[in-house]
Amino acid sequence: MLSKAIQKVTHLFWLFFLIAINAFAQKSDVFRHLNTVNGLSHNRITCIIQDKIGFIWIGTEDGLNRYNGYKIDVYKHNPSDETSVSSNGIRCLFEDHNGKLWIGTDDGLSFFDIETEHFGSFRTNTKGNAISSNQITCMEEDASGVLWVGTAGGGINLLNTSTGKWQNFTANKAIPNSICSNNITAIVKDKNGVMYIGTDNGLAIADRNQTGNFTIINHDPANTNSPLENSITCLYADFQNKIWIGTLNSGMSAMRTDNRSFTHYTNLGKFENNSVFGINKDLDGSIIAGTIGGGLIIFDSNVSTYSSFTHSKTDPFSISSNSIWTVYRDKAGIIWIGTDNGLDYYKEDLMRFKTELPLPDDPLSNVIPNKNVFCFLPQEDNVWMGVLGTGVVVKEPTGGIKQVYSTANGLADNSVFCLIKDRNGIVWAGTYGGLTSINPQSGVVRSYKIADGLTNSNIRSLAEDENGNIYIGTYGGGLCVLNRQTDKISSIRKEDNKGLSNNIITALKYDGNGNLFIGTYGGGLCLLNISANSITAFESKPGSNTTISSNYINSIFSFSNQQLLVGTYSGGINIFNYATKSFTALTETNGIPNNNVTNIISDVEKNIWFTTGNQICKMKLAPSDSILTMRIYDEQDGVFNRFNPGAFTQTADGKIYFGGISGINRFLPSAIRDNPYIPPVVITKFYLFEKPYFMDTIIMSKNIIELTYNQNFFSFEYAALNYILPEKNQYAYMLEGLEKSWTYCGSKRDRQYTDLDPGTYKFRVKACNNDGIWNQDGTYIIIIIKPPFWKTWWFYILSGLTFVGLTITYIRWRTRTLMKQYEILEQKVQERTAELREEKEKSEQKSLEIERALKELKDTQSQLIHAEKMASLGQLTAGIAHEIQNPLNFVNNFSELSQDLIDELNATEDKEEWKSISHDIKTNLEKINEHGKRAERIVKSMLMHSRSQTAEKVLTDINKLAEDVMNLAYTSLRANDSNFGCKNMIELDASLPKLSVVQQDISRVLLNIFNNAFYAVNQLRKKSDKTYHPEVRLRTWKAANKVYISISDNGGGIPDDIVDKIFQPFFTTKPTGEGTGLGLSLSYDIITKGHYGMLSVNVHKGSGSEFVIELPQL
Repeated sequence: MLSKAIQKVTHLFWLFFLIAINAFAQKSDVFRHLNTVNGLSHNRITCIIQDKIGFIWIGTEDGLNRYNGYKIDVYKHNPSDETSVSSNGIRCLFEDHNGKLWIGTDDGLSFFDIETEHFGSFRTNTKGNAISSNQITCMEEDASGVLWVGTAGGGINLLNTSTGKWQNFTANKAIPNSICSNNITAIVKDKNGVMYIGTDNGLAIADRNQTGNFTIINHDPANTNSPLENSITCLYADFQNKIWIGTLNSGMSAMRTDNRSFTHYTNLGKFENNSVFGINKDLDGSIIAGTIGGGLIIFDSNVSTYSSFTHSKTDPFSISSNSIWTVYRDKAGIIWIGTDNGLDYYKEDLMRFKTELPLPDDPLSNVIPNKNVFCFLPQEDNVWMGVLGTGVVVKEPTGGIKQVYSTANGLADNSVFCLIKDRNGIVWAGTYGGLTSINPQSGVVRSYKIADGLTNSNIRSLAEDENGNIYIGTYGGGLCVLNRQTDKISSIRKEDNKGLSNNIITALKYDGNGNLFIGTYGGGLCLLNISANSITAFESKPGSNTTISSNYINSIFSFSNQQLLVGTYSGGINIFNYATKSFTALTETNGIPNNNVTNIISDVEKNIWFTTGNQICKMKLAPSDSILTMRIYDEQDGVFNRFNPGAFTQTADGKIYFGGISGINRFLPSAIRDNPYIPPVVITKFYLFEKPYFMDTIIMSKNIIELTYNQNFFSFEYAALNYILPEKNQYAYMLEGLEKSWTYCGSKRDRQYTDLDPGTYKFRVKACNNDGIWNQDGTYIIIIIKPPFWKTWWFYILSGLTFVGLTITYIRWRTRTLMKQYEILEQKVQERTAELREEKEKSEQKSLEIERALKELKDTQSQLIHAEKMASLGQLTAGIAHEIQNPLNFVNNFSELSQDLIDELNATEDKEEWKSISHDIKTNLEKINEHGKRAERIVKSMLMHSRSQTAEKVLTDINKLAEDVMNLAYTSLRANDSNFGCKNMIELDASLPKLSVVQQDISRVLLNIFNNAFYAVNQLRKKSDKTYHPEVRLRTWKAANKVYISISDNGGGIPDDIVDKIFQPFFTTKPTGEGTGLGLSLSYDIITKGHYGMLSVNVHKGSGSEFVIELPQL
């Protein structure tokens, strides 16, 4: 009796269930798709899971996939790589309490190491402590953290992940309470921690107190309070004391965990399918079932109604396949569906808007219904709408058509652009062919045309004033007024000079206070004071921020008693202030997505809803009239329309209607909710020198990268793991240590850095979801760029100490050496002085010269020692020491030789020999005198080289000065060498201005260069045959506020290896005794430091040299 009663109740239940199908509103009919075209490794999806970071992992028949909302990474088995996944046949996925991902495959159990991106695996073996079968079908973790692994053919396996110990439990009829089958299909855990195991031979419930003991529940044909069949395909614990059971051929059941009673659901969906392979639960409590062959079933168990979703070849948003293997819900409430033809996902509010047709579309008819909607009028529970080419369509709340008004029943034209209802309940329709009034009660229809007084039959806007007069905006005929008392039509046109700025009227709005706002196409906004019969025009003025931003008006909406919102073409939204008669423009610059605003309206919460060409936008204004928040909805949100100006309304229940060329978009503003999910932000890739670096997942786990100093060219990829319209996610980044503020980069998901200095940096990235909900914490990665060893602190200290030590050591050594040399020199000077004094009686004059030369040498040597002590190792001191050494050696040598000659002189009595010795002594004294004077010249040149330039600058004729110095140098050389001859060529720029220079210094520079030039050609003349003719050229010119002096010769040039040294002190190419090496160095300082010019040399190899002096015009 009980069994029959249960069957009767079940029969009545399903009768009600089937009746309720048509009354249930579908939750969603929009599915988004991922398949091999998007990068999936295979289209048959077997399992899905979201890890603790937020990635979606997808198991397929041919590989494992990881999805971040933008890109799919594929992991496959590689026979030559032990760290790859154990098989490409992925059957189940599970994440344990430590965040480790476990992968059940056709050939073993794998786990994924997030830090190395490598896999480890368990397989059967003969050594014991191993899994019992390599075919893994399902997994779950019990309350103690033990991993339960179901296999095909090997029963149930328990793995202690801490110790690595395995326990195996298989079916054995000889053992009481053993599991009912070795083919495990599903494992779930209820809210109390009880484990339920689905098999191909019934349901097993694990004993929490005795591991390995199971209570078996099998199908009993005679008992409806048992599973529908023993072949269980899937299990789902809803944490409300129910275990949902999917079967192979008999539908699904819900078993209460407290009393183990069953409720059965069979013949699911429009295909009455009973093969259920995936079960999950939506956030609202609906049960979602995936079937093989019957599509997706969304089932409300509370009211026993369901929606069925199947594949449609003509609907790109339908489910990809009717064969569904798995269903999964992620943290954001998105439902993921694994099918035979890819991965689908949906959320109830994923497609927030629907575009509806104003007229039903009969699939059996060849006639395409008109769907271009231009206007709306709420009328009680119905909505009247003007449809282009059809007339006025009256729609009921259920979507049915109550009535259609067309030319057949008196409408002036079937193209209707505006609708209003007057105070008497009469509906007025503005059409392409005139004005029509419709009495909904009596059905009387009357039309007004040009013959009745209209200036133009193309009517685009209507309004009624407080006296009941109808204002008619025409497209080209100005404003017409129908006086309801007299039934006569008058007009106001631009040519009447009453203030109307344009005859094309696009929008009208009566404010209830005697004012009519008139929107025009090209003339801006006009304000008609009805009682005064005066019109004020507000037109755009370039450069003004208080006038209207565009003269092309699309729509007008009264936002408050003080503000009027005006939608314009090309000028965005204008806020009109009644008190100040001024405008505040909100355009693309302020955040409006498009300056073509076609419709404006607001909801009860003062959110402003407006449309652009193909977008619906929601905006909140701040008290200052700036944009506080902005939401933009487009095709990705279900807005498949292009909106007509003025096609908007709001019904009594708060629904907003927008009309366009593709139909109607209607919605309840409170139902358009922001996605509240705060997306995790991850750094998905790290590129070093534009190549992927191995630390991709270490970035997510350790948040640190160490690089060498030459690894300073790198980039990041990042992602917000929000899967609801991820293309609308927005990002911002900042590299602390380099950047001081956030860079908001829109949807851009990568950032590159180059040539970073060594140091520690912190790359931060944050993101928002598709509705602008930001994860302000975001994520970060620390980058440490190590300096080269020569830039480390310890190297600096070591180098500093080494340098100081070497410097001190060198100074001490050099000082001791100089002091020793000084002592030796002092001793020699004293000895030579004594010897020369002995000769004073024989040659007083020569002795005085020798004494003077020795004194000068002593003074110079003292200066040298002092300079060495003061400048330590300066180049100048080294040069002086080198140059003085030569004449000093001559003095020493000839002094010793003179002493020996004097001894011989004293020892001989031969007069001839005495004369010969005296002559030699005289010759030696002359040499001593010559080299003493050379030392004197060196000292004087040195002092001249180091002295400060204090002479006064005067305006000087550079041409005359250069020519005079050239003649002086030539004459001087001819005086010393009468055989010398040279061709002097002079090319002077007569336009040269006088320059302010130190004339003495410039003369010295020119004389030095000319002397060198004449010397070079003379030396080459001596070496060459008679075919060589010496030449020296002087040339001047002016260019770019600078004066140039060129002195060139054909003296053979300067060797390449010494050309860079010629301006160094004491460097000379002349033989010893013929030059000090300070002339060009001194000249260089005079030109560069004293006159802020430039002295350079150009060498023509084998030909000659050219010195160029560059002087600025100061």
